[in-house]
Amino acid sequence: YNKQSFMNRPVKGNLFIFLGGSDEQNRDYSRVHSLARRGGTFNWSSLKGARPGDRALIYIAKPHSALVAKAEVMAGAVKTKPGDYYSYRAKTGGFELLPNQVSIQDLKAAFPHWAWLRFPRSKAIVPEKYAERLWSLVHEKQSSIQILISGAGHGKQLFEKMARSARSAF
Repeated sequence: YNKQSFMNRPVKGNLFIFLGGSDEQNRDYSRVHSLARRGGTFNWSSLKGARPGDRALIYIAKPHSALVAKAEVMAGAVKTKPGDYYSYRAKTGGFELLPNQVSIQDLKAAFPHWAWLRFPRSKAIVPEKYAERLWSLVHEKQSSIQILISGAGHGKQLFEKMARSARSAF
């Protein structure tokens, strides 16, 4: 497995959105961070059509509501046992955290006609017409971090104003 080639190659095969829960729900958010840090694989809930070499973007539901990581499907999806909450699971590995989480609002702005974004409650295949653009977006997203340097009095007032209005200032 060559992590560098996975990161740099164009999208071939399918690009999936795999859904995960917050730590309050099922600890998927921490699991993704752990897998990105230490490596390893996990049998992630997937769609029936997942095949080795397909890519997955991991979407963590509320309170994050964002794409937080990418991974690669290592083995084809297999039907789960009766009683499992998910119908199919695929061995998934090569987890990498995205440089910046891509929020549902950012996705809706970039892909206003993508139906999955109206109700992102399940895994999905990214439509072919959006796949390359989405793959680029998750790698090129700029940070929303702002740094404020100012004197204590004026700086505090400016910071409070920016927090109330959700706007930046120079």
